[in-house]
Amino acid sequence: MLNRFAFLSAAVLLNLAACSGDEEAGDKWTPKEAYPKYTASTTATYVINEPNGNKTSLSAMPVGKVTVVNSEYTKYEVRDPKDAAGEGVEIWANVKEDNTVELAGGVWIKPADVDYPVPDYISTTADSPYILKTDVPVGEPQTFTVSGSSIVGSPTDESKPGSIEGTYTLVAKDVTVETPTGVVSGTNHYTVKTALPVVLGVDAAVEGDVYYHPKLGVVKAELAKPFSGLGMGFAGSQDITELGDGFYSVQKVATLGEGFETSSRLTTYDLTGEFDADKNTHAKMLTEVRWVDEERAKTDERPEVITEFGTVFGYFPSLMTPLPVSFFYPEEDGKGYKYWTSYVDEAAKNEEDQGISYSISADYNGANAVRVTKRIVFKRLE
Repeated sequence: MLNRFAFLSAAVLLNLAACSGDEEAGDKWTPKEAYPKYTASTTATYVINEPNGNKTSLSAMPVGKVTVVNSEYTKYEVRDPKDAAGEGVEIWANVKEDNTVELAGGVWIKPADVDYPVPDYISTTADSPYILKTDVPVGEPQTFTVSGSSIVGSPTDESKPGSIEGTYTLVAKDVTVETPTGVVSGTNHYTVKTALPVVLGVDAAVEGDVYYHPKLGVVKAELAKPFSGLGMGFAGSQDITELGDGFYSVQKVATLGEGFETSSRLTTYDLTGEFDADKNTHAKMLTEVRWVDEERAKTDERPEVITEFGTVFGYFPSLMTPLPVSFFYPEEDGKGYKYWTSYVDEAAKNEEDQGISYSISADYNGANAVRVTKRIVFKRLE
């Protein structure tokens, strides 16, 4: 079967389309805002559905920079977090403000658990970056040709020239699709046709459908050829946003429940890599829970999600309250869904050290999946 990493990589290219403190954060910065658009710092999680019924969780994340043909690009990894580092796919690309993606190349390293005949190593470098546009006329196929050089087999093999050709078409706008995080509206539906002879051999034709959301990126993709039944869906993401005046926002959305993870944690440390949150300035922390299933989400049934707000050494008490509107997904308002929210506005002045980490954890192991969205607005130490 077509490798699940290669399939997700093709989709990723469209993405790259308990006490009071002394100082209040004020009303200027609030967590009660819509979930932000993906950026070059976003780490996204996808569930891969294979034709045999197996499901695999893969992550797409920026891991640094790489210089290609005298220009710098962001290096993205697409891999199973449980696999050895380096296995999977590496993509070199830059996401532009106009939702275009500047693609320069990438590397494929065969994971140990892949047992079908594909090369152990593929590296491709474009002669010049290809600009992938997401805003194109509906119904008009867009042809693409990417010329460059490739190394196939092992990193020490000889580099050979070659090219990939194909088309992609914007079929429709404002499409609603089902994903692991629930129904997502306002997506663009594209079809893609190309060929991967290096990977697939003689029967190299590849056709598929991709659904792109302007804020979340690619939320769903399905393969039609050569292996019907192979698909992927958006299961969550996390990133950090600079707000101004020394304040930052970290946010994360995850799907929890049977078939997914049972725990999700958001900390300021994980996003900044430092214990740099000001203990004397209030952190505003918000969690919002919704059933993934549309009909269940319209009931008064409360998801049994255990949420905790805190720091490394303590926690802040909170209550879960039902609301008829969403702070994070205002596009869902008016559809009858119920959202279960928890909110705290606290600091940790009495902690011994200055420079701390605020955190939100959510745990749930029920049979019916839930979408859990979290955000922390905090002040970083200078």
